[in-house]
Amino acid sequence: MTIRKPQNLPLNNNVSEGAAAELRNDIQALKSDLSSLSQHALEAGVESAAHLRAQAGESYEQLRETSLRNLSKLESRIRAKPAQSMAIAFAVGAVFSLFLGNGRSRN
Repeated sequence: MTIRKPQNLPLNNNVSEGAAAELRNDIQALKSDLSSLSQHALEAGVESAAHLRAQAGESYEQLRETSLRNLSKLESRIRAKPAQSMAIAFAVGAVFSLFLGNGRSRN
């Protein structure tokens, strides 16, 4: 969107040449302030995005480390009691099979 600069229009009796110049100066100052504000908002957005990206990376690393520790513990338990682990896995599978099988029609 382009803003057209007003041409030298004839002024009516209520507006003096000085007031028109002051108005032009105010408009130019507003343009400058708006440009500066836009730049600051952009910089703040970039900073905020970088901060959020760093936080997400830290959260990912914490989750990854916790998951690896839990996986290691689970593997140790399975190795310590393989028969019990197989029985538990079978029972969980049977329960899921019952839940998922209830939706099927039995002929």
